[in-house]
Amino acid sequence: MAQTLLELKNVSLGRPDRPLLQDISLHIEDAGLTGIYLPDGDARWSLFQVMTGLTRPTAGEVNLHCGRVGFVPERFFLYADLTVEENVRFVASAFSVPERQIDGRMEGLLSFCHLQDQAKRRAAALSFTGKMFLQLAAFLSVDPDLIILDEATREMPSRERERFWQVLAESCAAEAHPVRAIAFLSHNRDEVGRCHRQIDLGNRKGEF
Repeated sequence: MAQTLLELKNVSLGRPDRPLLQDISLHIEDAGLTGIYLPDGDARWSLFQVMTGLTRPTAGEVNLHCGRVGFVPERFFLYADLTVEENVRFVASAFSVPERQIDGRMEGLLSFCHLQDQAKRRAAALSFTGKMFLQLAAFLSVDPDLIILDEATREMPSRERERFWQVLAESCAAEAHPVRAIAFLSHNRDEVGRCHRQIDLGNRKGEF
């Protein structure tokens, strides 16, 4: 039976007089990829921040039933002046991952995320796709139970988008980089439709 990793109960976002979302109840299970369709950019970004624990909702509860949570926002948040490898090490060290463990996994991790030729390159020089892969690799390094992504494929060419989705699917099954579940937020119904389970928040209220 699938286990709930993240649960939102009657969550509302935004100001009371101008809510972005109202009375949302949803859960993310450890059953592959869950796609969340939400066309409003402000509401989606606010939901992403609440789901990742970066902010609190204006009302309702957010309950985490797992360990580490990784996140890949559309807006690149790592250090542009650091190299790909340095960024991965920084995130790993922030989660107290032993240096020896990262040394042993770095090559395979970067290869898994198609960054094997970019290890010494500064993050600022990467393409949008490269930056998304870097953020994904950084959080895969800490063995998260759940990874949450916001519009991660918006600016990717179709070929790179397919490669990114392949890595997401393999992340849920790969023994070397185990992830119990992935949640993917997007304004694009086709992208959400790639997931095993879909949640439609287009009406901005509901229970899922």
